[in-house]
Amino acid sequence: MQITDCHLFADADGRLMGVDTSQTLDWVLELARSLPSPDRLLLTGDLAQDGTPDSYRLLRERIAPLNVPSHWICGNHDNALAMAEALADQPQTLSKRIVMGSWQLLMLHSQVEGEVGGALAEAELELVERSLRAFKGHSLICMHHHPLAVGSQWMDRIAIANQQQLWERLALAQGQVILLCGHVHQHQERRHQGVTLLTTPATCFQFAPLSDSFGVTEEMPGLRTLELYDDGSFDTQVHRVSPHELTINRELMGY
Repeated sequence: MQITDCHLFADADGRLMGVDTSQTLDWVLELARSLPSPDRLLLTGDLAQDGTPDSYRLLRERIAPLNVPSHWICGNHDNALAMAEALADQPQTLSKRIVMGSWQLLMLHSQVEGEVGGALAEAELELVERSLRAFKGHSLICMHHHPLAVGSQWMDRIAIANQQQLWERLALAQGQVILLCGHVHQHQERRHQGVTLLTTPATCFQFAPLSDSFGVTEEMPGLRTLELYDDGSFDTQVHRVSPHELTINRELMGY
């Protein structure tokens, strides 16, 4: 199960574009509890808006009732040191590579400090290359920033900057590859060079798709589930919360 772009505040009064991101996360977690229990929870960045250890501790508390292992990566709004501090007693949550039978899970860090857009450092690219060369099964690769245009010009300017270097390494895969991203606050499913790219709704508000400039929609928050099979096939579905009143301050056109 993937949950992404929570933009939490430690302060209960914190709001992002007028949205109570703590409340919207609660809606999504209620939805998560109504679904079959997942084997793992993948948290794919922009988890905190204020970058404080307390905001990450709050997220830990909120997901604890799911009672499943979780794996976390940073987005451009996150503070990697604060996240690590909050997870110091659970180092496995920040593991870079996990083997799950015939699948491997890679959790890539695409954050560039001080930038909204992302890139994969040489160490991340080396991890991809080494893992794909060595593993004969299938790969689920998570990163915050998207490595392929999603059709929104403003968003595609803040994607992974060195996309081509990643795609060159993905060609080494010996099995199925799924790329799972956050950042775009949209649901998309694409195929490119034999690889499946999945993006997922945020737990807060959603960006307008296929938009030249920043915009938001009235779509509800959601999450994504994946079923991975030994032969490399998979099923995936986006689940959204039932309609709620979502108050967005459109005068604050930025995040």
